[in-house]
Amino acid sequence: MLFRSRLGRYAQVRRTVNRGIALLDGMHEAHADELRSDLKMVVAGMLGYEGRIREALQWAQEAEVDAQASGGTLSMAHAAASIYWFLLCLGTPDRDYAERALAWYREAGDRRHEAEALNNVAMQDWQEGRGQDALDAFQASADVADAAGDEFTSSATRGNIGDVLVKLGRADEAEPVLREGVATQRALAATAFEATA
Repeated sequence: MLFRSRLGRYAQVRRTVNRGIALLDGMHEAHADELRSDLKMVVAGMLGYEGRIREALQWAQEAEVDAQASGGTLSMAHAAASIYWFLLCLGTPDRDYAERALAWYREAGDRRHEAEALNNVAMQDWQEGRGQDALDAFQASADVADAAGDEFTSSATRGNIGDVLVKLGRADEAEPVLREGVATQRALAATAFEATA
């Protein structure tokens, strides 16, 4: 299913997800609720990728209800993080979702998603004109990503740090950060290319 999604075969994925949700209808054990939440998050992610943010938000909110019924920490974290991101995209962020997602990711020990959530918080700080807060949150995201061994998130976050530094008029500080990020991204692209060749 994920493979089809990456190929852009959203209609096929959507049909598969809908069949899965239908099979789970009427089942309210924790495992069924968690699976239903995860399936709804697949749809939310696809809709978000297509730029259909309001629809994505609705699916994520439905997923949140199932995640809470299941008590699954990661399902609750994924739903909260996605709701936060979609609200941020719509210009109406609710920081409470980000804080809950961060707490659940930390509880689950999911450092990679913790780093992504911190990056999103930093983006809100930047959008709201809190430059130093944004830099601090971006740096925290990069540190967590480094600790998790997530080079992609780390380098992307460092790109954000460099961008903010440039916009704050601190280009001299931004240059080494951006050079490091670009070098890592090139290395990751080369590795990905070698893996597919």
